[in-house]
Amino acid sequence: MMLLRKEEFYNWAYPDLNNNKTRADVAEFLVAKVLGLDRVQKRDWQSYDMITEKGLKIEVKASAYIQSWKQSKPSQIRFDIAPKVFWNEETGSYSQTKQRNADVYVFCLLKEMENINPLNTSQWEFYVCKTYLLDQVYGAQKSVGLKSLREITTSVEYQDLIGIVSR
Repeated sequence: MMLLRKEEFYNWAYPDLNNNKTRADVAEFLVAKVLGLDRVQKRDWQSYDMITEKGLKIEVKASAYIQSWKQSKPSQIRFDIAPKVFWNEETGSYSQTKQRNADVYVFCLLKEMENINPLNTSQWEFYVCKTYLLDQVYGAQKSVGLKSLREITTSVEYQDLIGIVSR
């Protein structure tokens, strides 16, 4: 029997941190880290990405101008805000109605276009928005562009997320 190392798997599975799925995980990690929630392992299938000790449910969304494939121009920035059914672990079934299940959204934009390193927090812009405001302004809309998002919130520094998210 051969025991393989986690590091070998990580290097094989995640060679490009700017890959869409991996970048989303990196964004979640960055937010968890600054909020002190990185000691709790990421759990899939929840109706939100993380929860604070006070019960605040947080959804993290990520986008970037530069993708891991060839592009003729930078991508237009959009974030998924679609109301969704969610899996209820207690009942073992999906919810009957679509809704946004977090209390607050953190939108993470990887703005760097040259020497991209998703682990460098200075290469990101962060936008925080309460879910009730998304519901009020966008209703059942499925996505939001950067310009529209900037009309209801402003970017915040990485280290300031902790104070702003918990307001």
